[in-house]
Amino acid sequence: DPLTGQVLYAPLASEVGTTVVIEYEVCYNGVCAKAFIYITVVGSEPEPYNFVSPDSDNNSTFVIRDITLFPDNNVTIFNRWGVKVYEVDGYDNDTKVFRGVSEGRVTMNQGANLPDGTYYYFIKYTTSTGEVKEKNGYLYLTRN
Repeated sequence: DPLTGQVLYAPLASEVGTTVVIEYEVCYNGVCAKAFIYITVVGSEPEPYNFVSPDSDNNSTFVIRDITLFPDNNVTIFNRWGVKVYEVDGYDNDTKVFRGVSEGRVTMNQGANLPDGTYYYFIKYTTSTGEVKEKNGYLYLTRN
């Protein structure tokens, strides 16, 4: 902003793990000088919230914070017996999201509401530098 001198920058997901260079020029009384701002874009890791309540207004889906920064991802959910109940590539917390319904390729009663209980998630994602990482844990599903 030329009036305040403030620089605002919103990094793209593809810039995580890189250094962005912004060139700018400052002029005063006809004398100008160029300068550079170096911004190292540090991305956070995907952070799953482990509570899902499909029949409520809050927590109605399995939310994975910052998963959209890693579009090359796979999310798989298993029940306590190791049966796959959900799997998708490109999980995005919006159109590709776990809603407590059996949708896995190898499931019993596909399309049925899953019962309350503990489920286990496995998240595999690729960083902008090409590193493949994995995260796993549990989530609790309850219906009101």
